[in-house]
Order: sequence, then C-alpha cells, then structure tokens
Amino acid sequence: MDPVLPGASLPGSVAPTWRRRLSAELRPRARELRRGAHAFRKSPVAVAGLLLIASFVGMAMLAPVLAPAAPGAADPLEMSLNFAESWCPSAPSYQQHWAWTVDGASPSGHYYEFTLVLPPIASDTRARDASFEVLVLNGTGAPLPGPPARGSRTPGPSVPVDWFVNDTLRASTVSRPTLAQRFTLAFDAPGNWTVRAVESRGAYAATAIWHVVVPDATAAHPLQRIPFTKIVFRPTTAEVSFQVHTAKDCSGLLVDPNLGAQVPVVWTAGGEALPEERALTFSGAVPIDVPLEAAYHRPISQLGTTVNGMDIYYGVVWGSQVSMRIGIEVVGFSLVIGILLGLFAGYYGGWIDEMLMRVTDVFFGIPSLILAMVVIVSIGPSLDNLVLALVAVSWPSYSRLIRGVTLTVKNNLYVEAARAAGTRAGTILRRHIFPNTVSPMMVQGSLDIGSVVLVAAGLSFIGFSFATPQTAEWGRMVYDGQQQFGASSFSVWWPVFYPGLFIFLFVLGFNMLGDGLRDVLDPRLRR
Repeated sequence: MDPVLPGASLPGSVAPTWRRRLSAELRPRARELRRGAHAFRKSPVAVAGLLLIASFVGMAMLAPVLAPAAPGAADPLEMSLNFAESWCPSAPSYQQHWAWTVDGASPSGHYYEFTLVLPPIASDTRARDASFEVLVLNGTGAPLPGPPARGSRTPGPSVPVDWFVNDTLRASTVSRPTLAQRFTLAFDAPGNWTVRAVESRGAYAATAIWHVVVPDATAAHPLQRIPFTKIVFRPTTAEVSFQVHTAKDCSGLLVDPNLGAQVPVVWTAGGEALPEERALTFSGAVPIDVPLEAAYHRPISQLGTTVNGMDIYYGVVWGSQVSMRIGIEVVGFSLVIGILLGLFAGYYGGWIDEMLMRVTDVFFGIPSLILAMVVIVSIGPSLDNLVLALVAVSWPSYSRLIRGVTLTVKNNLYVEAARAAGTRAGTILRRHIFPNTVSPMMVQGSLDIGSVVLVAAGLSFIGFSFATPQTAEWGRMVYDGQQQFGASSFSVWWPVFYPGLFIFLFVLGFNMLGDGLRDVLDPRLRR
C-alpha cells in the first residue's frame, strides 16, 4: 500500500469537502442558537420587549394603511391642519346638524325660523357664548340704496334691529349697508331659548327666530361646538345667504369663531343635496316652508387633536417610521465605524491603537448632546443630517467596546495557533476575532436604539431638529403638546401624553430586548 504523501488529498468520501467543513462549523453554532432561543423564551422581559418592538415595526410598515395620508399630500410625514377641530379630545365620528325653515305664513314680512342644538353644558367647562348675526337692508317692495360711494361722507341708511330673548327685549343694534349686526348670548345651563331679531320699516318687517336647545349634561356630546347663523340680505339684490359658523369650545377654551368658516358642510334643501360647501345662497325668491339643512361629518380622531387641529393618532403612527429609521440607521452606521476602528486598534496595537483611541477621547470629551447640536447647526436641519449628527456622537462607544473585546480575544491560544500557522491577519480578524464581538455588539446596539431615539426626541423638543410643527415626529409633538398643556391650565393633556407614551414604550421595548439578549448570548449568565 502506497503511503499518503503530505499535502495529498484523500480519495472519495474520506477527502474533506467544503460542505463537511461548513457543516462542522455551523453545527455547534446551531446548537448554541437553539439553547439561546430556549433561554430567550424563558425570559418574560425579553419576550415582552420583542413584542413591543414587533408592534412598532408593524406600525411603521403599515402606517399608510393604519393612518392614510390626506389626498394629494406631498409628504405623508406632514400632518394636515384643520382649524375646525382644534383643542378636541378623542371622539368617534358623528354628525353635527343645523336646520332652518323660512316661514311664509305672514304676507307682510319675512320670517326665518332656525333650530340650533348646542352641545351640553358640562360641569368642567365655562359658559359658552353663541352669536347670532343678521343684516337686513332690502325688504320686499322697499329696496334701500347700496352703500355710499368710495370717499363719500354721506352715511348709509340705518335700520334698527331689536333683539329679544324669550320675548324679552335684551338689546337694540343699528344695521348699515354691508354691516352685519351681532347679538351674543351666554348659555350656562341646559334648557330652551328663543332668540328673535326684529327689523321693522313701515309696512315691512323682517324677523329671524332661533330656537336654541341646550341638552342636559348627561347627553354628553363627544365634541363641543357652538354653532351660530348669519342671514345676509344684500342691499341692492334679492340674494339671501345662509352660513354656518362655529366657535370651538373643546375643553372649555373658546377660539376665534371666524376660523369656523373653514368647516365644510353638506347642504340639503327639502331633502335634496346641494353642491355648496361654505354657504347656501339664493338669488331671487327664497324657498318657503322648505327645510334647509346643513350637516357636518366629524372625522374619527382616536387620540384627539392639537391646537391646530392636527390628528394625534396620525402623528404617532407616522412618527414610528421616523423613530425606527433614526434608531436603526444611527446604530447601524455607528456599528460599522466602531467595528472597523475597534478591530484594527485592538489587533494591531502600537501607534494605530494610540492614534485611534486619542480620536475617540476627543469625542468623549465633548458632551454628546452639545456636539450633536453643533453638527446640526453647521450642516443644516434635515432628517439625514440628524442621523449624521447622532452617528458622530455614537460611534466612539462602539469603537471602545470592540477594541476591548479584540484585546481579550487576540491573546487566546487558538488565535496564537492561527498566527503561528501563517494565517493572514484579515482571516484571523474575520474568522476568529470578529465572531466573538457579535454578542456584545448586539446587546449594546439593541440598548442604544432606544437611547438614540430618546436623544433625537430631545433635540426636536429643544428645536435642534428637522421637525416642524406639522411633522409627525414624537419629540416635536411633545414640545407642541406641552405648550398646549400649560396654556389650557393643564386640562388639554392628550397632545403631550400620547407622543410621550410612545417614546416611553419604544425605549422600554429595546431596553428589555437588550437585557434579554445579554442573558441569552452570555453563557456565564445562563448557568
């Protein structure tokens, strides 16, 4: 039998193949992975953290489905403004309704009867003011001239308007061309009221009657709104305009009612839909005894709205995309830089180690938050620049960590044996040293994702970020929410609570996952 020469390959199945080498290398790793997974399942903290992270990942991926952007929105991360829904707590979708009937029973005048249902008076809100407006200047058969010409000192004709509440005269105003007269009445208790605006000129009389109903507080309205109407008779035409205005009163805070003109409503006359959105205008004869109705469909707002009517639910859902991107990109780029520098510094030592570590000392000597602020101010606020600024303050810790692991591992016997066998440095780093840095790297990275998002939210809170008041970013939402929280005497809590809660859960989930991975990946802790 011929001897086997050194370096010769064994025949047939005796010869090692790449499949056998790969199997021999992966088999112990697979056993270790199974043991780690079993230990992970036995840790309720780690499982809870993984479930939290999975929920945020799903939220970020399904954001277009969970919170669809407004049609035609250029950037889904920009929340749309809606001044008609400001300061409102969470509420389901519902319909607000107004109804008018023009009564033609009296041939000598015009009677306009409206029915208004106001929100109930709750014990924790102040009395609300309902405004009623009327401009009556061209009664039938006796049209008044239009307003005076520009520059003329001749005043226009004046017409007195008397305001009655439950048949009691409460105020008298004087109406001039194109100048509406307003009467304001405060409602501080449930009940029914009749408000009349009466103008009489000779044989002509115009009367607008509002039947105001304020329900009992037990019939709690999900969104508090104050409607008032405005009837306008143009001085030189027979055009009549019906308008719906709203003054917002969510949490008892009155807002400028003029903003309410932005509310789109659906109009019907006698049950037939009309195309108008803001006002219902009739030229010529006004329909007599035909119900005129306006309905406003409030959209669903599960978590309430901000002072500018932005949906908080939309903001926290799309904000998960921003936070997930910031956390993963910052930690990912920092790991790449830290692994490369740490491996080279720890393995080669000498002047390379000294130079790289002195650079990291410089970064450690500057407060990370101050350094991030300087970077953002220098290169400009944007999401990419925010990631770059956070990478600049995050990579030194990974470099130090990987260097320490490399210094420990490179003195092991199997590394010395590989070096004595003539194995190249790159192969030793790739096959023997780098695999031993994976465990601490995964633990530190999972812990730092939450910390990075917390720092990013802090930068947004103090104004050093790309986020604007309309951006769906949790830190900016907390900043805007705390301003509303203080301005409302701490009654408007939802704009600051929900974004803060999501930040807390996001950081908590990654911290719990990091603790679980540390227990799983360190064999000494599993004994």
